[in-house]
Amino acid sequence: MEEQAPQDTQAQPRSRQDRWVKLGFLLVAIATVAVIWWIQRNPPMLADWADDLSTALDQARREDRRVLVFFMHSPPGQTERWLVSNTIPKNDKHIKGGNYIAVKASVSKNLKDELAEQYGIREVPTLLILDPQGKEIGRRTGRVGEIDFGRFLREPNSPRP
Repeated sequence: MEEQAPQDTQAQPRSRQDRWVKLGFLLVAIATVAVIWWIQRNPPMLADWADDLSTALDQARREDRRVLVFFMHSPPGQTERWLVSNTIPKNDKHIKGGNYIAVKASVSKNLKDELAEQYGIREVPTLLILDPQGKEIGRRTGRVGEIDFGRFLREPNSPRP
């Protein structure tokens, strides 16, 4: 008759611990990816900007203020992220001091949605300044520099340098 080897009684509990550790790492990885995706989708520096253009236009009419609209894709592309991290923060005083209601507006990648067509958006990023009645009084597209953006906010009708 053959002798049976003693069974390892610690092998099974250790394998359960390993599974829980692996599951924990997987959950942390998924959470990290979700947070990164959310941050890219909603840049933190535009967190205080409104999301609803029609509500902002209603507010602008009531308060006799201009509306600054930043048309972008969701998630934002490289140029949009550059504007959010460089140009816009350096001109925050002009936005807040210029009596603007700031709005971020997401448009589809192919620019065929109603909002893009309504405002004639042909490329993103596009920055528009609208008067309190919603009429366009200034437009900048593409990579707008700090100085041009500041001038654009002070003098929306000025030609682009």
